[in-house]
Amino acid sequence: MPLIFRIITPIALINDPKSCDVDSLKDPALSIVLNMSMVAAARPYLRKENAIQILSIIADQLNDRDDSIIDPDGKAIQNLRCLKSRMALSFLVGSEGYYGQPRPSGRLSYRHPDETTIMLMASESNLLLELLSDVLHHPEKQGPGGYSAESFTVKGILYSIRCLLTSDMNQNTIAITSGTCLNILLLKAIAYHTFLDLPTVDADTAEYACFSLYLLSSFGFKNPFLPKEFSQDKFLEKVLISYLNSMIITPAGKHAAEQILLRVSYLVFENDPECIAIWNNLNPNNFEFDMKLKQIVGQVILEDLWSINSGAQPLEMIFSRPILRSRIPKTNIESPWDKASIKVFPSGKICMHG
Repeated sequence: MPLIFRIITPIALINDPKSCDVDSLKDPALSIVLNMSMVAAARPYLRKENAIQILSIIADQLNDRDDSIIDPDGKAIQNLRCLKSRMALSFLVGSEGYYGQPRPSGRLSYRHPDETTIMLMASESNLLLELLSDVLHHPEKQGPGGYSAESFTVKGILYSIRCLLTSDMNQNTIAITSGTCLNILLLKAIAYHTFLDLPTVDADTAEYACFSLYLLSSFGFKNPFLPKEFSQDKFLEKVLISYLNSMIITPAGKHAAEQILLRVSYLVFENDPECIAIWNNLNPNNFEFDMKLKQIVGQVILEDLWSINSGAQPLEMIFSRPILRSRIPKTNIESPWDKASIKVFPSGKICMHG
């Protein structure tokens, strides 16, 4: 394993990216690290081998570089390497013990002291959106910055998004930059699992998509959550309630779907001009439900399925009132009022997931 880290070490990455083709050793080495980081049993070893520090330096190159001296092909290659590194970091840092995630058996959950290692810039959020848009519909991409069908999976990308959203800062960045675009793709992944039973979208994949959609729905009270068409004929409710009634659903996926349904009446369904501009630059068809899927969803009769009533309307103060939280000690001692025991949240809705 140390050999792999020597291959991807930042000392090599100071070379001109134009000289690094997609078939160089760094790309398969990064792919190996990315795939290993998805495996819970491998993460302690990767952390021990200083993978977080090495991957952080690679990922941050996307924000530190001078694009004026890099040709488009070199830029595309480096973008993909940076994205692979950030995704691997998301698994190493944001995959254990956070809200809605299982705790590892036999040991304590890992919490990295510096969560900025998984903090996304707007450019990275856009790259992640483009990657999900492509892989959800086409397994490979040709040309510089392209990848084979073995490089990325829908499950891996959605798992990374789920882990990245453990950061409050990332939730805000993704909600602002990707807006309704990502939410459409997340709902589409849920529908693929629920109605089409695609092998690329299993129960865990649907869970990652649904829980991510749930976390991002907190921003849908004040900003567009999905385009108007998804509120017509209760389209969103039909997808989520059908998912709840599906044969295979995880507890976390069930919880997320129920929470979104409680919020539906208060979410904003509007066409977002910025989002339309984004998907026009990508592939507009990827952000639409095809006619076959629309017909399947349209045939769902909600009265025949178990459903839940709408939740209470959120109070205005939960969006802007800061919250101070202190954990109550397990023993009957007075809780210390010091900075170490107090966590500050900018609003009540963020505190719920903290």
